[in-house]
Formats: sequence, C-alpha cells, structure tokens
Amino acid sequence: MPKGKPGQPTVNMDMEVAQHGSEHAKDSEEGELEPGLAKALDLMTTKLMAAIDKKLNPLAKTILSHTTELKRANDRLDEAEARMLQFRTAKRIEALSKRFTSLPYR
Repeated sequence: MPKGKPGQPTVNMDMEVAQHGSEHAKDSEEGELEPGLAKALDLMTTKLMAAIDKKLNPLAKTILSHTTELKRANDRLDEAEARMLQFRTAKRIEALSKRFTSLPYR
C-alpha cells in the first residue's frame, strides 16, 4: 500500500479505472463537454481575461510612456553627439589649417 499524507485517502487507480474507465474513455473520445460545464469554462475564461487586462493595462500604459520618453532622450543624445562631432571636426580642421599655413614653402 503506498504511503500517503496523513488524513488524505489513497485511491487505488485500478479500481478507479474499473469503475469509471469506460465513462472517461467515452467522454474523451467524443471530445465534447456538457453545456453547463462549457458555459462555466467560458465564463471563467472571460472573467480571467478581464481581470488580467484590468491589472496589466496600467502597466502597459506606463511602459508605453517610458518608451516614448526614452526614444525622445535617445534622439536628443544623437543630436548632441552630432553637434560634438561637428565641433571636434571643425577644431581639427582649424588646427590643421594653422599648421599648414605655418609650414615653410619650398
């Protein structure tokens, strides 16, 4: 006899199959649910989806607003990097032109 948790009955699977096996096999072969069970499952699914949407909708809105802010910040950083690169290039060109003008002619 298998050990079970104290206070919980143990079920002999062979007896379960012998008593209900033909009923379960018939139900699973047909693949149909009782109308009441199908309606209850539909109702539970609808309520679960509504609860999940209700909880996740504020999170989705927050993520969207943060994504928008991050894109704007990224655009500003790209513009700043472009200005810095132009400034460095201009300084380098200026330094090179000074060196060129200071070179003696041959």
